[in-house]
Amino acid sequence: MTSAGSKIRAYQLDKLGNLDGLVLAERDMPSPGVGEVLVRVRASSLNFRDMMILNGVYPAPVPPGRVPLSDGAGEVVEVGASVKRFKVGDRVINSFFPNFFGGSYNVMPEQWVVAFDGWLTEYKAVSAEALVSMPEHLTFEEAATLPCVAVTAWSALSGVRAGDTVLTQGSGGVSLFALQLAKALGTRVITTTTNPVGAARLRELGAHGWPWRGSGRGGRRTRNAGAVDQSRRLWRPGVHGGGSGRRRGRHRLHVHVHEPGEVPADRDGQPS
Repeated sequence: MTSAGSKIRAYQLDKLGNLDGLVLAERDMPSPGVGEVLVRVRASSLNFRDMMILNGVYPAPVPPGRVPLSDGAGEVVEVGASVKRFKVGDRVINSFFPNFFGGSYNVMPEQWVVAFDGWLTEYKAVSAEALVSMPEHLTFEEAATLPCVAVTAWSALSGVRAGDTVLTQGSGGVSLFALQLAKALGTRVITTTTNPVGAARLRELGAHGWPWRGSGRGGRRTRNAGAVDQSRRLWRPGVHGGGSGRRRGRHRLHVHVHEPGEVPADRDGQPS
């Protein structure tokens, strides 16, 4: 049990637009209600969405005083009435949408930071239905990166089977998780990037090759850098939200898939 009447620390967004509005505040220790648990937050992660909120450009309104960050991991320290899913000591991760449980939806589910305080706090009382058990082999820091981008990537790979070829875009959070998950499924992964340094890291994670944007030798024409090349039977997952790279609309690009050991060419086809 936690100490009733004690204080905790939490960051809150007193105003939006820049970091000056992010303030460390003192709050009362929350108490779990019926169906809730009290989580000691051990780690939180930062997503692009959180930067949009901080900078005041997120499409949904955010009330002043909200605790930021949508992803967190921690341990249950107190259990409210009627909770049967968790016990004290369990390690948990939050779901990205606290009241959305699957299937399709016609309206946007409630969101952390918009409808509820987020996870940049020491303790948080939350519905047990908005949590899942944390994999035992992960650290809190690792687990805190899963709710937003990892689940997006996992959803995008629905239907992928061993032996398929998957094309990802860039080196953003969603694309990095999609690459690793696709490799775990036994697929061949090709990824797009214009950055040789990023390409080296993508290879370390298992990417087989990458289309190099530009009109270099051996280039082939596609609708955009993440398009399907039917001649190579590349399948494009619906990766969104965290992949880097701008949408090119209907503009045509020349890309060249570099195989292992091949020297990348610059935009004019010269070795870089």
